[in-house]
Amino acid sequence: MNEYFLTPLIIFTLTIYIGYKAYCKVKNDRARLLFGLRGTKAALWDWNVITDEIFLSSRWAEMLGVGNEDIHAHSIDFRQHFFEEDRVLINKIMDDHFAGNSDIFEIEHRMLHKDGHIVWVQNRGKISEYDKHGKPERVVGTFIDITERKILEEKLKTSERRISYHRENSPLAIIEWNSHYEIVFWNGAAEKLFQYTSSEVNEGCFVNLILSEEFKDKTLVIFAKLFESGKPNSVIINGRNKQGCELICEWNNTPLLDDNNQVLTVTSIIEDLTDTVQKSKQAHDLSKQLLILNEAQQKCSNISFGEFSDYLEHVFSILKEELGISSTRVWMLNSDTNDYDCIEVRVCSED
Repeated sequence: MNEYFLTPLIIFTLTIYIGYKAYCKVKNDRARLLFGLRGTKAALWDWNVITDEIFLSSRWAEMLGVGNEDIHAHSIDFRQHFFEEDRVLINKIMDDHFAGNSDIFEIEHRMLHKDGHIVWVQNRGKISEYDKHGKPERVVGTFIDITERKILEEKLKTSERRISYHRENSPLAIIEWNSHYEIVFWNGAAEKLFQYTSSEVNEGCFVNLILSEEFKDKTLVIFAKLFESGKPNSVIINGRNKQGCELICEWNNTPLLDDNNQVLTVTSIIEDLTDTVQKSKQAHDLSKQLLILNEAQQKCSNISFGEFSDYLEHVFSILKEELGISSTRVWMLNSDTNDYDCIEVRVCSED
């Protein structure tokens, strides 16, 4: 046989043999990868960069509602299922990986199911083979369906946004603080109540700013017990604002616990009771005044005017001493008109 005929034949045979060995290697690699991915719910993809052929596992078909016959016929390009708005980011991350800027690439993005709904996937892969010129020849990766996790994350974000909105816009003062009495959160109502901005209270220990000096030690004992017990409580605390005005507030404290039941921070919802307490005291004082006057009226109904004057002086000395009242009005029956006359009585000092 002519040697010139044998040489091309040998070359052709070697080419077929080398190609077959490469095919077997790829096939074996895929088999090992698929075996390793069993039970993980991950879908395998294998991209020949030179021929642009893409192998997709049956799990990928299941994930996006594609028929197995389509992927076995290589008539499906998974890139066609990329969500349009994610393509720029996917291409950027792939380009960075091809440029040698990362050992692997990883991205979470959206893909379109065959019926039109969105499937969130974690796409992770790397260049597995290079050609003799050092250019990428084969890229292997996996898709993992993370749709459920993304839905839960979005619900969590929505819940966090709602909580944040309510905390920020609550008509009651809401603050969050730690065991070092450092402010973590300080809403607008707290700023209005105590007249300190969040930046001002962040500069140091907030208890030195808003607690009454007279009751601070007692209050710190209450706070210490709150961190020890880790249980919510409700206490009345005497405080003050930036101008030094007294504040009487109800603090409803809820500790946030870590996995070891240790208190991380405390959230306090603070209601200003100053006006309520003052009005209650005024009502109590008025009630006490009326009781004294009623007693005076009963005792003075059948006594002489001189005795009435002495007793009235005694009554109003009590009013002045106990209630700080220096004058009041008394209604007395006028026997001539058979009607009541209003008389203003003042308690004066002897000098």
